[in-house]
Amino acid sequence: LSIGLVPVNQTPHGIVLDDVCTVLEVSWRVRCDVLPSVQVPIDGVWVSRRNQYDADALLEEVTRRLPWPDRRHSHIVALTEFDIFGPQTSFVFSWQRINDDHGEGVLSTSRFVEDLPVYYEPDVIATRRVAIQALSTTGRMFRFERPTDAECPLAYPDSLRDFQMKRLHLCASEESQRDALLQRRGGETRTIGPARARAVERVMQRYFVE
Repeated sequence: LSIGLVPVNQTPHGIVLDDVCTVLEVSWRVRCDVLPSVQVPIDGVWVSRRNQYDADALLEEVTRRLPWPDRRHSHIVALTEFDIFGPQTSFVFSWQRINDDHGEGVLSTSRFVEDLPVYYEPDVIATRRVAIQALSTTGRMFRFERPTDAECPLAYPDSLRDFQMKRLHLCASEESQRDALLQRRGGETRTIGPARARAVERVMQRYFVE
């Protein structure tokens, strides 16, 4: 059980993927790695009249390039800086497939970086937002149920305003589902050293992990 973050074509501007990975690791307690980008031609996945990627088509292309079980990580999240949409939606923050053994998802950073004032440290805010959405995306890929509390990372938001109510901290129901998953599928436990502990502390302070 592990997570790979993979940029589509290029790393989304203003997002520190290593720090997003750290948040995923300490929250879900599984390994997370930032992988080299995958190159996906726009033919067949870009819808020019909407100025968006078709999330289903993009997910299919990413899965074709990183198929299971040939890849190292059970769960892959591809990140694009362009807006995406799903069936019968105007947009989605992310789109994923749910499977018992593995999972694939695509996450758009587009709406998380729009109109961020410079004096608000936009890179910090954008990376924090993407980390929250990455928790939601991977949690759904793990088959976790959505909580009713709007402040939980896995809560369903209808808009960016709804999304901004979320905390960067798992709710009790999310923690219990995580613990049950780790009991079923967790691997050998590892103890982190002092250097890694300091790195985790830096990320928690920088992005205001509650």
